[in-house]
Amino acid sequence: FCDWAMRRVERLGTPGGDFRTTLDADVQAHAKRAVANASAKGLSAAAVVLRVASGEVVAMACSGGAFSSEAGQVNVAIAPRPAGSTLKTFLTAVAMDRGLVTPDELLSDVPRAYQGYNPQNFDATHRGLVTVADALVLSLNLPFVQMLQRVGVSNFGTMLRSLGCRNMDAPDESFGLVMAIGNVHVSLLEVVGAYGCIARGGVMREPCALVKEVEQQKMMEGVRLLSE
Repeated sequence: FCDWAMRRVERLGTPGGDFRTTLDADVQAHAKRAVANASAKGLSAAAVVLRVASGEVVAMACSGGAFSSEAGQVNVAIAPRPAGSTLKTFLTAVAMDRGLVTPDELLSDVPRAYQGYNPQNFDATHRGLVTVADALVLSLNLPFVQMLQRVGVSNFGTMLRSLGCRNMDAPDESFGLVMAIGNVHVSLLEVVGAYGCIARGGVMREPCALVKEVEQQKMMEGVRLLSE
């Protein structure tokens, strides 16, 4: 957390002085215990806890970290990694906002080729027609590739960047329809910030590490990216 907070201080462009962070010691202790329990099982883990209303990050913990040679000295809470299925919620939100799908609309969960791309579900099964809501709950890949085709790769990429996913370092079209099932790289912090937008009813506030940032954000209205 401190490493990330120092980067935020530099971004403020205010050299020197004292800065109060948004860290909550009690929540941080819980997050560290949860990560330690996962690490004890041989898992790489990270946790970011966000106070939704204000965008304050009140806890950040990860396996290893900057002082662990075994973990590669990487803060995995802010390091980019494949998004996987975490982006399906945002694709659904964009598609619904644009009037392209409804929760009860039926999509095809059947094999289909897209110019040489042949997506499959994780469990390699197919369910025929499924509702958008069920496709999201079950995290089915095939219906979401179909949904992305309706939304458009460029439109979805633009939304992800607006939601704070800034590790997408290639043109949107280069990701293709595979973007629907997470071939882009995002950090846990970015994903938490994006889900914070959903929790606020579509209003985006950037995750903050410093009280000064929170105070600055309170003076401005959040950016509405999605409808309620």
